Amino acid sequence: FCCCDLMGCSASKSVRIKETTNEKPAMTGGTTYPDTLTVVADMPRGYKIEYLTDVEGNLRYFERFIERSDVLDRDTEGQLVIKDNCYFVHGGDACDKGAGDIRIIKQLTSLKKRFPTQVFLILGNRDLNKLRFGSELAEGEQGDIDPEIVYWDPRHTLYEEWINTHNDQPGTLSTLQWMLECTMGSPTTFESRRTELSELQECDRKDILDDDVQNSFINSVQPDGQDPWMLEYIKMGQLALILGDSLFLHGGLSAKSIGTIPGQVVDTDTNTPLTTWCTNLNQFLRENVESYMEHPKWRKTSGAGKRTRGYEPILDYAVPNGNAGNTVIYAEMKKHGGKEEDKKVDEYLRSNGINRLLIGHAPQGECPMVFRMESGLHIIMADTSYSDMSKADDKESPDNRGDAISLVTVTKPHTRVDGVLKNGDEHGYTLPINSKSEDEAAIGRLVDGYRVRTKLKSTGDIIGYKFTGFKCHVKTWESLDDLKS
Repeated sequence: FCCCDLMGCSASKSVRIKETTNEKPAMTGGTTYPDTLTVVADMPRGYKIEYLTDVEGNLRYFERFIERSDVLDRDTEGQLVIKDNCYFVHGGDACDKGAGDIRIIKQLTSLKKRFPTQVFLILGNRDLNKLRFGSELAEGEQGDIDPEIVYWDPRHTLYEEWINTHNDQPGTLSTLQWMLECTMGSPTTFESRRTELSELQECDRKDILDDDVQNSFINSVQPDGQDPWMLEYIKMGQLALILGDSLFLHGGLSAKSIGTIPGQVVDTDTNTPLTTWCTNLNQFLRENVESYMEHPKWRKTSGAGKRTRGYEPILDYAVPNGNAGNTVIYAEMKKHGGKEEDKKVDEYLRSNGINRLLIGHAPQGECPMVFRMESGLHIIMADTSYSDMSKADDKESPDNRGDAISLVTVTKPHTRVDGVLKNGDEHGYTLPINSKSEDEAAIGRLVDGYRVRTKLKSTGDIIGYKFTGFKCHVKTWESLDDLKS
């Protein structure tokens, strides 16, 4: 990385977009909300899209992706750039489980600012939940003031219990540590932030005080702060994106969530056009971010009523079962296709011109998982954040990927997956749209309970995965004939 990316230097380079849906609402507080493309309906000839998702603060993984990328590059000053006629999509959850949050977020934000029509940042739960800091870490707040804040997880460790277990003192610092560990699924993030701050400041970890780490989190989302880098990233992000025949969401799509917008009554029988729904989802996001910008702290209510936050709807949308379960951030698609209502999702997307749905959020092991539906829809699940968990709990520099890496590349005729498994084996395949090729038809099939995932480049062996909880079982077939038998 280079200091230019961290400081947000500007450059000029873009690709001509023939037809777009473009919204430009203004933000308050002396700033302007960035242009957001929801739909690029007419893609340029020979386009190429690279998709990366759930990097989760893993700087080594991020840099290795760039090294292998055919879309991203670095200029002579080391600044991240994107090639002509190319697009890059990050699918959400850019932070939390590595010592690279600040550097990754700032590079992606800088890239988006300089190439707004080629770079897209889908927001995930780990991105949006950082807005909680604006209210829950405000002066005078601590974790036991409102025990109903963490309503989505009734089994979470309560703040008072956490304080007693850690022999800690009530206050902002312990509230932050409790929030990360017990309400955000980020038990290593406080210490990994200390590591990153020490690397950025070129000093020993012991020279980074707890207050320094605490302030790093609080200042990252302060609307009037000097460097609100996390908030800037969220302002640049979106919930949904359509590029040609491909739909990008963070978590996925369920039948009951089609067309739904929090706080709005939707007639599900009308089948709202996908482009309209995605545009409305992004507008919903922007309205909530604007509300946060105006007033990030709690608002008092008269009488004995609960305190409120104007941006509560987007916080709720980004938690398990948020919006009564109708959320594209937390939709579960690992078992998609097993229910009759799943056909409604496939038919809805296909009738709206979608051939591919690309999602993250749910870990899939060392390489992406593909579902090939009878309708012709391809669902590509590309969160590989649990590739190698041997160092996932390292407090200073956690790493849940090891040497595994995968690139998903989308072009008009096909989807290409390339990468390396954690043992160093190169793997990959090309998945044509509407192809009847027997060789590639193996990808995505369910055989003896194993989902066929990829092919080894060295031997041609076909690899299948089966999960028991988070434990991954692997099966290998030496050839397509072996698999058929």
